[in-house]
Amino acid sequence: MKVLCIVFAVLLFTTAPGWAEQRVAGPKHIATSGLPHRSAPLREIPRGYEERHVPRQLSGRQVPGWFDPEASSRDFVDSLLQTTEGTVNGVAPSISFEGPEVDDNPGGLAPPDPNIAVGPNHIVASVNVVTEIYDKSGNSLVGPFPLNDLWSGFGGPCENDNDGYPIALYDPFNNRFVLTQFAVSTGQHLCVAVSTSADPTGSYYLYAFDFVDFPDYPKFGITSDALLVSVRNFGASLDMQAAAMDYPAMRMGDPSTLIVHSITDLLGDVDGFLPINADSSINTVGGISVGDTPGNFVGFEQGPDRLELLQLDPDFDTPGNSTLTAVNSLSVAPFDPSFCGGLFPGCIDQPSTTNDLDALSYFMMHRAATRLIDGDLHMVVNHTVDVDGTDRAGIRWYELASTGAGGNWEVVQSGTFSPDTNDRWMGSASFNGRGDILIGYSVSGEDPDDTTPPDIRYAAQIRGTPSGLLNVSETTILEGPGVQTNPSRWGDYTAMVPDPSDPSAGWYINQYIPIDSAFNWRTRIAKISLPGDSVFNDRFED
Repeated sequence: MKVLCIVFAVLLFTTAPGWAEQRVAGPKHIATSGLPHRSAPLREIPRGYEERHVPRQLSGRQVPGWFDPEASSRDFVDSLLQTTEGTVNGVAPSISFEGPEVDDNPGGLAPPDPNIAVGPNHIVASVNVVTEIYDKSGNSLVGPFPLNDLWSGFGGPCENDNDGYPIALYDPFNNRFVLTQFAVSTGQHLCVAVSTSADPTGSYYLYAFDFVDFPDYPKFGITSDALLVSVRNFGASLDMQAAAMDYPAMRMGDPSTLIVHSITDLLGDVDGFLPINADSSINTVGGISVGDTPGNFVGFEQGPDRLELLQLDPDFDTPGNSTLTAVNSLSVAPFDPSFCGGLFPGCIDQPSTTNDLDALSYFMMHRAATRLIDGDLHMVVNHTVDVDGTDRAGIRWYELASTGAGGNWEVVQSGTFSPDTNDRWMGSASFNGRGDILIGYSVSGEDPDDTTPPDIRYAAQIRGTPSGLLNVSETTILEGPGVQTNPSRWGDYTAMVPDPSDPSAGWYINQYIPIDSAFNWRTRIAKISLPGDSVFNDRFED
């Protein structure tokens, strides 16, 4: 059976020809939001309920028949494997502080789904099922609060349900913040809040979009002209879906339209696609307009190993004219996505416990970060692979480039990072403002010579380094004090994002365990500033 994966080898493999006849799908579902509600300033909204619940693990739903781990397992040493540290010394975080934790969480849920959005002056951190806003010194300004507090007075499921899977994004084009989560206790909805100003503690335009079936595992991305989202639909059709929302209307507080397409109808049995998220702070370089860039979605398949790129062209005036097109299929280097012959649990080792953690190797990991570099669009993504056939997890990462808005993508470089016997997984990759690549991840292992409770670490590449190498040595953000004895779920996603005010820096959030325990996660937020002079900076006048 197929499993999604992204893999590239620039020297050994070439880009497959574009589709001789492009495959195109029309809309599957169209919904309108109606006139949105404008919230009160977030800093003035009273905190919501304090009710405690029995700690529980969120279910890891598998789409039936879409992933056969035993059939996909292949025992070999990864041809892209980097087994040595980079030669540039990594720099410890310049700022590091505690983010939201399980005790802030009114549901006691796991995994925490930690992610952040960073603007010029604020950090917005979301976990299941609360959000907190900080200044850039780590001082809490608002929260932690249940995200549905924002919808107070809105009515309906977005006000009454606080069901989780939150995403926080920063819009560099318009200096806005976007907060999202789903509401599925009563009906099937995605709830989206767009800040009315650059201040995330202020007011928001509030939207609720109806889906036909359960929109599980939502992942969002921003371009100037659309808010993109991918979901795993757990309804009658059991398909992967790509959707666009009329984001310019949402920034103005006008009614908005949701247009949903089926990725599965286009490609067959697939899973784990991500929408691109534009990080550049300008609109045009070298004739490329980021705002006009179609909504790209990226995913991966096995047999033959390849990357699939889709393009969603929404028509919000005449939604029926919208299209989802398979635009690129790229040949890739071999990889092994299977761990211990199963999905849940995924056999990431921990010392002093028999509880293994999930690898989530069948998903591309949050986010598909995209920005303008040297006049071209570039994207960086990652996922987890078995690096040597022994169920040792490593980080596969890839940089892509497109030479025109909506043009063909190609592989610039790729690599697999695993410099010792520990497991590395739950990664997030991003460019900083000068085009360097930063990758944050979790590290754990039970090797007799190196017993490591889950740490938070990063590695990086200074732009101009030889292809496929992370030349900034692995650096610890937080040494893991404890192991997670229950449940097996870990992270689900994490986030590395650029700092729009500092071209050398990225911000990272991930989970850790303070002492050996169950349902006791914490999060850590850190600023990482890479050494060296700026090689590239996209902050100039158009």
